[in-house]
Amino acid sequence: MEKLNALTHYPKVMNVESFITAGLVDYSDVSDGRYLLKKEAIDKMLDTLEGRPVVMGHQKITEDNIDDVAVGYVLGGKFNAETGQFDCKIIVKDADIVEAIKSGNNKVSSAYEPTEFGGGGTYSGLDYDAEILNGVFTHLAIVDTPRYNDAKILTNNYEGKKMFKRLFKTEKLNEEVKECGICDEDLIEIDGETVSLSELKSAYRDKLNACNNECGEKKNEEEEEKKEEVEEKKEEKEEKENEVEEKEEEKEEEKKVEEKEDEKRNELTKLIRSIVTEEFTKGLEKSNSLRFKALTRFAEEKSEAENFQTRADRINESNKKYSK
Repeated sequence: MEKLNALTHYPKVMNVESFITAGLVDYSDVSDGRYLLKKEAIDKMLDTLEGRPVVMGHQKITEDNIDDVAVGYVLGGKFNAETGQFDCKIIVKDADIVEAIKSGNNKVSSAYEPTEFGGGGTYSGLDYDAEILNGVFTHLAIVDTPRYNDAKILTNNYEGKKMFKRLFKTEKLNEEVKECGICDEDLIEIDGETVSLSELKSAYRDKLNACNNECGEKKNEEEEEKKEEVEEKKEEKEEKENEVEEKEEEKEEEKKVEEKEDEKRNELTKLIRSIVTEEFTKGLEKSNSLRFKALTRFAEEKSEAENFQTRADRINESNKKYSK
């Protein structure tokens, strides 16, 4: 262990913050124009970042000089939703470069070659000549003046520890690290202490299990809350349906009562009409009988009057004969 602790030439894994940002990119410093680089384009390019060399200052990299100029390699990148920018991880193999980074030479600049362009336009009130739709990353350079001011290698040990635990999150990253010549027995300096990768892995797994347990409990609570909400909504729905059914039943009862009342009114109307019709018929018959009797009596009286008149005339004629 003492011999291993005495070693100074072992790779360091570091986190790079905001190495590239979506938006307008101005290349007027190289007599070029202004371009628009959206997040969607960076997402397409991101897979080409893995395995790219980390170099001191921007320089042309070839198969012949890559071993000489590369001080490290990029392990992978991702979008940081909190900052709205892209971060990546690098592994630095040169101990002198590690010390230089710790001393403050920690600014970075990404290099890429566009492979697809779109038309120009206006973005946030500024004109741009063309839009970069896709591209390929070529390297990541440690520079004095980065294109993006926030682009830097994190040197805080605490951040380094959190990042290092995340390094072993997937088997894919484990394989990438092994390809770079790292094994579980290799030592990493964190917070002034030297620990092995296997210890870091174990610490990460313990933390991950604790997090999973906590997340599981939280998930169960959320599921219970959702079930309660579903039950409450179901009960509310049933109550509304019951209210609707009760109102419908009340309407049906009211309709039946109205129909019964209508039947009673109709029956009463029929009865009244029947009575009126019967009384009218009786009255008419009685009226006709009285009229007939009156007419008969009148006829009789008339006949008697006529007979009386005839008798009187005869008597008068007789009296006239005897008066001479």
